[in-house]
Amino acid sequence: MACGIAAITAATSTAEAFEDDGSVPGSFGRLHPEATARFAFGPLSYSPGPLPLAGGALGVRLGLADSGFYGGLTYMDYLANTDEGTDRGKSLGVEGGYGHTLFRMLIFRAQLGLGDYLLTSTATTNCLPPPSTAPCAIATAHSSNSALYFQPGALVQVALGPVLIGADASWFFLPEPPPGSTGGRSYGAFLVGAQLGIRL
Repeated sequence: MACGIAAITAATSTAEAFEDDGSVPGSFGRLHPEATARFAFGPLSYSPGPLPLAGGALGVRLGLADSGFYGGLTYMDYLANTDEGTDRGKSLGVEGGYGHTLFRMLIFRAQLGLGDYLLTSTATTNCLPPPSTAPCAIATAHSSNSALYFQPGALVQVALGPVLIGADASWFFLPEPPPGSTGGRSYGAFLVGAQLGIRL
């Protein structure tokens, strides 16, 4: 009888140790601050385009998870160098999503991001095209334009204590690319990435 009561008590305690989304309470109870560094690249994308990806992308995200729901901020810096100049893209936006935790440490999350994408281009011209007979001269032009982006995706994370290791896949979509960019009226790029940070 005593053994049965002890077993029931232990099971109840274990059940109470899990949150609704399957995770274990952290330093702030059911609230889990997350901060990670991010790396992303587009394996199927082309360059040039409104989203430079030849050099990949680096960034960060900061957010808060509560019972599976997540909300936060994200920043990414995309860089590509060409023979004629440099295209640089920066995105700053918000993310929201919902996920579930398995085995206390494996987190699956569907999410959607949106925000502002800023494209900065620097073009260098060495010679004037024919029929000009003027001597070659170096000319540099700068331009900067922004556009709204949407980014639906999925994230898989492993929480090893406070250490967070993740991999993500998403579709970065510009309904209307920044003025002056190539790629047509709309532009999309499939991105895969890795994340490393902390979850408390």
